[in-house]
Amino acid sequence: MGFEDICQPHAGAAPDFALNVLGGDWKVLVFLGLLITISCLAVLYMIANFMRNSKLLAWVNSELFQVVATAILATLIIGWVSGICVLNAGYLDDRYAGKTVYDVADDYLQWGTQVGKDVFVYAMVANYVLGLTTGYNFNFQPLGVGSAMAPLGAFSQISNLVSVMMSTLMVSYLVFITQKLIVEYIRLAMLYFFLPLGLLMRALSPTREFGGAMVGLSLALLIFYPLVIVFNDMLVRVPLTNEFKSFMDAAWAGLKNGALLFGPSLAYPFLAKIPVGGPVLAIMSVMGNVVSLFTAVSIFSRAAVYYFLIAVVLPIIDFIFLIGIAKDISKVLGEEVDVTNLTRMI
Repeated sequence: MGFEDICQPHAGAAPDFALNVLGGDWKVLVFLGLLITISCLAVLYMIANFMRNSKLLAWVNSELFQVVATAILATLIIGWVSGICVLNAGYLDDRYAGKTVYDVADDYLQWGTQVGKDVFVYAMVANYVLGLTTGYNFNFQPLGVGSAMAPLGAFSQISNLVSVMMSTLMVSYLVFITQKLIVEYIRLAMLYFFLPLGLLMRALSPTREFGGAMVGLSLALLIFYPLVIVFNDMLVRVPLTNEFKSFMDAAWAGLKNGALLFGPSLAYPFLAKIPVGGPVLAIMSVMGNVVSLFTAVSIFSRAAVYYFLIAVVLPIIDFIFLIGIAKDISKVLGEEVDVTNLTRMI
């Protein structure tokens, strides 16, 4: 599920009440709200005529104008969303040919989720090689008395860097997959609750300001949020895809070279038993692990930093833009949305 379900109402894309009453189509709910408003005004108009109340008649006429304006606004919103559902996004980039903006936004979120899983694999490899490298112990005790040493133990300090990168990766991944939950919330809450209710409330004078704010927030999240995600895709997807491919190639090359060097370490027990120079040969045989360690840790660190950029930094910038857009649209349509505290938090 994602943005594309906005264009394809079906059993899994709408709340139960919308499926049972409206057939899953949010547009029906919008017009139903306007119809309720017009019906209420019609009743008030008849009452005003019956009572010969000129003030009530004037108020009903002015409110009818607002209802017509709200109906025009609803028609424009439906046309805007429907246009996004059919407009080919290929004009933005040739890679998007045959896709809509909603499709591209969903693909970007799926790609980012998969990249996070790939970086987690790099993390596991780096931790494994780190433990393998720092875990070698050499005992020089031919008669039960002697010494022991861990020549690669100094590299255990790298575990601090790996731990920091692991924390960065987990935070980044959680933030990114949270965006998928936000998309699901937007699809359900904005289409079937905030937008219809906002249009209904905007048509009534007591709640007009608040209703306009709800409509502005819905427009910002339904239309501008997927556009911002598409711009993120245009900015980072191709270069980072190539970068992560180079990471994979470097990982295989580094592990291969390291295997050629520390392959003899598999014979460490046998080398250590050589009477003269055996322990020295055993120590030299495991030094190839260092190549694999540096390769794995450097690749994982770079991958974690890049993923932090696309999963945390870009969404923060996106939401700053969205907050400004929602604030201005709501100010035009009704009451300005106060997002000062949210902006400070971000």
